[in-house]
Formats: sequence, C-alpha cells, structure tokens
Amino acid sequence: MKNKYISLALAAGLLLSGCTSSTELTTGSSPEETGVESSSEETSAEETTEESSAPASSETTGTSETALETSESSETSADLEEQYKTFYADQISDIKEFMESEDDEMDVPVGLRELKNNDDVEVGYKIIDFNKDDIPELLVGNGNVVLAMYSVINGSPKLIFEGSVRNVYGITDNGKIINYGSGGAIYTVFGTYTLDPVKGDLICEDYYFSSEIEDGNYDKIGYYHNTSGAIDKSKSELLNMNEKEFYDYMDEYTAKTMAVDYIPFEESHAD
Repeated sequence: MKNKYISLALAAGLLLSGCTSSTELTTGSSPEETGVESSSEETSAEETTEESSAPASSETTGTSETALETSESSETSADLEEQYKTFYADQISDIKEFMESEDDEMDVPVGLRELKNNDDVEVGYKIIDFNKDDIPELLVGNGNVVLAMYSVINGSPKLIFEGSVRNVYGITDNGKIINYGSGGAIYTVFGTYTLDPVKGDLICEDYYFSSEIEDGNYDKIGYYHNTSGAIDKSKSELLNMNEKEFYDYMDEYTAKTMAVDYIPFEESHAD
C-alpha cells in the first residue's frame, strides 16, 4: 500500500480531488422572523393587504443588503490579494526566471528543481488569503499540491515551507495545511497544521507516523499519533490499527486538500 501511494506522490500535482464549499441564504418563516402578526376576525382586507406586503419588502431589502455585503467582502479580498503582488514580486520573478532558464543554481524551493524538466506538470502561482487572516500568502504549485508557501512576516516575505515529491503539502478549504510523505521504506508521515501569522511558524494539530515498534526490528511496524509534529515514539500514542487501516486513513486525510487555481508563470507580469 505504502509504495503504491508514494508512487502516486511522485506525480507531484496530479493527486487527489479538490474540495468545494458553498454558502446558502435562508429566510425565516415564523411570525417573529418575518414581523407578520397573526390576523383576527376584525382585521380588514386593507390592513391585511398592507401587513402582508410589508414583510415581502423587508425580506427583499434584507436579501439585497446581504448580497451587497457579500460582494463588498469579495471585492475587498480581491483588492487585498492584488495589493500583495508588490510584496511577492521578487519571488514570482525569480521563480519565473528559473523555470524558463537553463540555470539550475538559482535559490528556489527544492520542489521546483525536481519538476523543472517535467513536461507533464505546469507549475504556477497564486496569491490567496487561504486562512482568512487578512494576510494573503503566495502559493507555488500545481493542482492540489503546494510546492512552496510564502507569507509576509514583519513586513517582508518569508518562506513558510517547501515541499518535494517525497514531502508533499496542500491546503484545505477551512484554512489548514496538510503535509504527507515518506522518509524511507517503513517511514510514512502525515499531519495537519495551521499558520502562525505573527511568527510565520507552522503549528501542528495532528501528526501520524509509522515506525518500527522496537528499534531495529523491521518485522513489526507500529502506527503512532501525537500533536508535536515529531517522530518521537516516547511521546506518541501507539494506535490500534494495521497497515491497511493506516494507509486508508492517510488517503482519506490527504483527500481533504483542495485544488488551487494556479496562474502559469508565463502569464506573470512581475518582472
């Protein structure tokens, strides 16, 4: 199971299905929600007409205001992401130059070096406030895979993480970062993180890994969980699951990553 999964990871960008979310607008129907009072036998036809028309007007106004607020929020987010292009202009320009040149010595994230000569994968970038903290991040990757993430920390861009074909990252639609990969024949890890917007550190929420239960005995593998983000059996819980259950859970876990609408670097005007 593990070898099969890692082989899929080597595709670096053509993995996993995306996730979507939607927001629904609902309108209350009770008398308290609509403002309509119950009619009595003495209520005149004219009063009934006036009262029944009032809630319709109120509901229409409420819907318009909600739509306006949503539009303004969307425009504000788009404007903010547009403004942050100036912060990330150097990173976008450098990566574009690296991908289009024959210079393999430029200082770029390691995952880009691995995929540079892969004609099947088109690497792009996206500036997006994925965790809704009003600090848009610069993502570099393909499909569901984030090869590198930058954020503005203390007024300057900082590389938050860089992935590779054996150490893959992705984001979720609720602002989480998922990491998964392999460190050898029996070592597999996956976990969830959040981004500290002040320090730019990744904060671990959950971390799973496989390892031999007894050091040096590779015939008996255990599966562990902790919240420290480290392969440390002494500070982890040994899970009651077998190999298939572990990798099935890993598949479900990593399937939470969402596809990113990356912009091809050739469309960039950052240089």
